[in-house]
Amino acid sequence: MFRGERLTTECEVGLRRAGPWPDRLTYRLDGTEFSLQPRAVSEEDFELDAVGQGFQFVRTQGRAWPLPRPVKTCLFSKQVRSYFKNSDFLADFELEYENRMDSIYYLGPLREHHRRENQLRRLG
Repeated sequence: MFRGERLTTECEVGLRRAGPWPDRLTYRLDGTEFSLQPRAVSEEDFELDAVGQGFQFVRTQGRAWPLPRPVKTCLFSKQVRSYFKNSDFLADFELEYENRMDSIYYLGPLREHHRRENQLRRLG
């Protein structure tokens, strides 16, 4: 459906009583932005939006409920794909993101652990 050279993701995380809380999730493919953000009236109900290229998400009839927050700061909730007819491609974005994250390896420290150099002297 969409083609592009550059896919970026951004997640804004706020702090609530329960701990960190994703406030907004955005994927950008070249000039088009797909985001999940809180509705103006509620911090717990989210809405899906697309900006650029004249694309609009189309609700599945009978699925007018608000969306839950993003999952793991990088995934759209599973309800996104069932509430909107034309949102299946978002799973491709998520898969690409997770593949990129899986290709990052922790190298660990690049120096040896500090060794204690104290020598005990024999007392007389």
